[in-house]
Amino acid sequence: MWGKALLVLAILAILGLVGYFILKFIVLVVILVGIGIWAYFRYKPSPEPVDHDGAGDHPKKIIEWRQRSETEPEYRWMNRRHVMEVTSKELSATALAKELKKSPHDVHQHLSTMGLIIRTGNTWQLTPAGQSKGGSYREHAKYGRYIVWPESLLAELDDADQDPRQNLLTATSLGKAFNIPSTRMNLILSELGWITKPNDIKGWQITEPGKRLGGIQSNYKDSGCPYVRWPDTIVNNRILISSIRESKGEVSTRQEDKPQNAAQDELQFREKFPAQLRAKDGHYVRSKAELIIDNFLYEAEIAHAYERQLPVKEETYCDFYIQKGGKKVYIEYWGYEFDPKYLARKQKKIEIYKKYGFQLIELTDKEVVSSLDDVLPKKLREFGIETE
Repeated sequence: MWGKALLVLAILAILGLVGYFILKFIVLVVILVGIGIWAYFRYKPSPEPVDHDGAGDHPKKIIEWRQRSETEPEYRWMNRRHVMEVTSKELSATALAKELKKSPHDVHQHLSTMGLIIRTGNTWQLTPAGQSKGGSYREHAKYGRYIVWPESLLAELDDADQDPRQNLLTATSLGKAFNIPSTRMNLILSELGWITKPNDIKGWQITEPGKRLGGIQSNYKDSGCPYVRWPDTIVNNRILISSIRESKGEVSTRQEDKPQNAAQDELQFREKFPAQLRAKDGHYVRSKAELIIDNFLYEAEIAHAYERQLPVKEETYCDFYIQKGGKKVYIEYWGYEFDPKYLARKQKKIEIYKKYGFQLIELTDKEVVSSLDDVLPKKLREFGIETE
């Protein structure tokens, strides 16, 4: 009798143990299935349209690219640029941030590091490098002007391993490209007003005009000295190329020196008033007033250039250009104040000086003829240039 009881207890114990393991297995399966379902919905690419700040629905080709990329990694890299190129939607920084799963702040910093935009006050502005990448401005009724980018830019921003500064060029790299020493290259960039020497330390600092061209301020790790790096598009800059040619002695003849892209009024002015008066320093100028100004600067031992082209996209020439002790000042002599065409030309030039924030001294015919010795030293002193 006791034997049967023990047998029954043994059977019940075995069944209970088996049931325990089965129940435990079922619980484990349920947990794993739950995790799998959560992960599926958490990382599944959304097929829903995405609003790109008014740019419209999310392109179907991008959705297809994303979905296939989840299961076919090689498809992502083989077809990525093709997909980006055939889609032509414009994306704001906010839309780019959504695509890249980053914050708008990070995207703006990335674009700035690449030299595509610069911060001016409370707004972002395109650099020439940014324009070459397809960036453009759009207006929003409520928020005002903002920048949009072609979707092809995602192919560059979405590459986590890419160094956004890898295409930036130092003065040494630029010098090699143009076959001149880096020291000469920095002097040329400084003369153009794109970089300047700090007061108390060695090195070079970027200026606002330099920032507009995509230049990036950097520092050497060992010494901490500042230097500037440039986007590779700088090698095609017309003004830089012209300045380098002049520096290397590849000067044109006086006949060839006629501006190729200048406005018609500029060409007419040059033809009407040819540079035939020779100043003490050898400059040939166009008027007696300019002759007086040039001789004054020479006698005051102030190095200057006559009719130097402004380092801007508009083909504009100043009357005199001074750089002394890191100071860069332009001088314009305004004569013929009663000529309507001349006044229109004058207004255009003043707008260009204001647009780029250049330091400008303006002289009238009366000031030059009657009181230049008093007027010009005072105006130069306002910009930190002494004549004595």
